[in-house]
Amino acid sequence: MTSPGVSVALGPLRVSEAGDVKWEREADIVVVGFGGAGACAALEAHERGTDVLVIDRFDGGGATAYSGGILYAGGTSIQERAGVQDDVEAMRRYLEVELRGAVSPKTLDRFCKGSRADVDWLVRHGMPYGGDLFAGNASYPPASSSLYYSGNERLFEQKTGARAAPRGHRAAGSGFTGYVFFGVLKEAVAQARISTLTHTLVTRLIIDASGAVIGVEARPIATDAIERHRALFASVTPHKPLKPAAQDRAIEECRRFELDQQQPPVRIRARRGVIIAAGGYVFNAEKLRETQPMVAANHRVLVRLGSIGDDGSGIDLGVSAGGVAVKTENLYLSRSIAPPQALLGGIAVNSKGERFVNEDASPGDLGMEMARQPGAAAWLILDRSQLMSALYQCVRAKRAQFKMIYAPVLLNILFGGTRYSMTVRGLARKTGVSPAALATTIAANNSATARGTDPLGKKGEHLHRIGRAPYIAINLSVTHRLSFAKTFTLGGLQVDEDTGSVLDKAGRRISGLYAAGHSAAGLCAAGYINGMSLADCVFSGRRAAQAASMNGQQVGHEATGT
Repeated sequence: MTSPGVSVALGPLRVSEAGDVKWEREADIVVVGFGGAGACAALEAHERGTDVLVIDRFDGGGATAYSGGILYAGGTSIQERAGVQDDVEAMRRYLEVELRGAVSPKTLDRFCKGSRADVDWLVRHGMPYGGDLFAGNASYPPASSSLYYSGNERLFEQKTGARAAPRGHRAAGSGFTGYVFFGVLKEAVAQARISTLTHTLVTRLIIDASGAVIGVEARPIATDAIERHRALFASVTPHKPLKPAAQDRAIEECRRFELDQQQPPVRIRARRGVIIAAGGYVFNAEKLRETQPMVAANHRVLVRLGSIGDDGSGIDLGVSAGGVAVKTENLYLSRSIAPPQALLGGIAVNSKGERFVNEDASPGDLGMEMARQPGAAAWLILDRSQLMSALYQCVRAKRAQFKMIYAPVLLNILFGGTRYSMTVRGLARKTGVSPAALATTIAANNSATARGTDPLGKKGEHLHRIGRAPYIAINLSVTHRLSFAKTFTLGGLQVDEDTGSVLDKAGRRISGLYAAGHSAAGLCAAGYINGMSLADCVFSGRRAAQAASMNGQQVGHEATGT
């Protein structure tokens, strides 16, 4: 039996004009996707007096609900409350480097200047930022914290002198709090009485003779099949990453089920525009093979961050209307070393036995650097005292933090092929690296520790002399099943940076069509640090809603000059 295509998008329905269509429903703005970006777009459009309909393939939430609930912002009231001084210029200088020119300087400046207002807007809708400041190194902050250093800000300060500030804003709650972040937005949408259609697949855009998008064709799931549809969605989650083959089977089963259970098409007119906010494509193996063959080949050992709906369907809808998918070769690939903090004193070496990265860099930088090494292989070299300290920090962690962060570290140490030897030469033999290179690398680390400065920029407090046997090598390879390396896609539809309008190949706005979140090539389409996805959801979702609310289908195909 032939497998159904993963994407639900079909070619557009082309008509002469809106009057040629029998519309079952109408709204000013139709939002496709009810995750972070879609919810923000719906709320912003509603606040501007437009009639909004939100459609989601499942129950809503998407990748946002599975995320850590971190939003990147600077100069905020949350920072001020914690006694943190920050300024837009320092934030902009830092993001110019981290985001690697994904957007124009004008757009980056607009984001930085508006991030305080975005946080205030979220707080007005009930977003809880009640925790304290966490000043340590961590891929994710403790449950008691609502503010932490989510990127490489302090390393950047060392290199440039630009003031570092903690800008990762975590929604308060237990565990990874993306569910809290989305729950607040979902409740705000409900309180505003914005119409929503769930368990409904948007399969086609409806386009008139001028090329304007005037509506969507959607196919709801049969009412008596919704519970099964919901269960299939829940079976594919990044919080249960050790059954990737079962996830792939569930994705295929879900598509077959949807094709069997779809009801007749419903055509919905969008008087002012359609906003696509349906996520990226990390759960579409076929698309990954085209853009990221290494990730595609190893997707079953990576934690794919997103939901089953992150299959590229939204991007395909935009392309069907003449849009262009760009920066699709870019993705986020993270590998954490800390916590526990003691592991930061180790040195990461590649298959040649050479050190290649600053170990206290952000997880995204660590992951991408590891992926660039021969065979994507890497080891963390420690001595006995470091390992004992790391194990102690793991077992002493609070219960919630242990389950989320420390347990995966212990699993990797205990069952991930950790190597031990009483000599450096013996450790090199067991890891398959050059004994001479490994000895040289360890000697260089010990010299750097004695000087208190590291050539790769590791902070002095994390330098540690590797001296007391036994010597240990922990498998860091991102292609290792127990590495729990995380990934998601960054590219998407090319959009006009002033409005979020989807652009065609000639750089002209496609009238009535907008994109936001990971369906668009946005702020973090080329580089990523923790918190930028949700920050872009708020920024791009609100931007698209503002433009669509003023549109009324008068824009047409205009040259943007971008």
